[in-house]
Amino acid sequence: MGNNTSSSTYKGDSPGKKVARARLWINAGMVMTALDEKYKGAYVLAGEGGDVSTLKALGFDPKTITAVDLDGDYANFCGELYPGITTLTGEAGEWAQCVDYNAAHLDFCNSLTVENLDTARKVILGASSYPMCLSITMMKGREAPPKLNRIAHSNLPRHARKELRRRMQKSEL
Repeated sequence: MGNNTSSSTYKGDSPGKKVARARLWINAGMVMTALDEKYKGAYVLAGEGGDVSTLKALGFDPKTITAVDLDGDYANFCGELYPGITTLTGEAGEWAQCVDYNAAHLDFCNSLTVENLDTARKVILGASSYPMCLSITMMKGREAPPKLNRIAHSNLPRHARKELRRRMQKSEL
């Protein structure tokens, strides 16, 4: 899918990712049921349609599923593979307020970055109702290392991180 100039970072599914996705959506449904919150829609990253496939297998109406991807080829592929869903091309956080949902899954194909945190914030704020269920997964290891200045954690020396952790733990007592 896509070409060498693709803007997507999606690397495809693995067996572990498929199992994690199924458990994620089953648990999200149980939490929302326990909170007596009615399902309004799902907002997912398109990729090759893994979330859409899982949601359809669990009995969700495709008309309630929106899949978004930076790569238009992936968004179009997902829409062709699963007729009835809504597909969007662009950054998930930017489209969030235009979609009706209260369940979302962001499967980031890199480490924790400031950009990913901002996307998650926008997806939370864009939900149609609260409580909403937001799941975030990351498959660290199969992807190229991110640029150091784009990572959300600091590059402090180990002794400094340990001291900060000790202080934080002490202040929470």
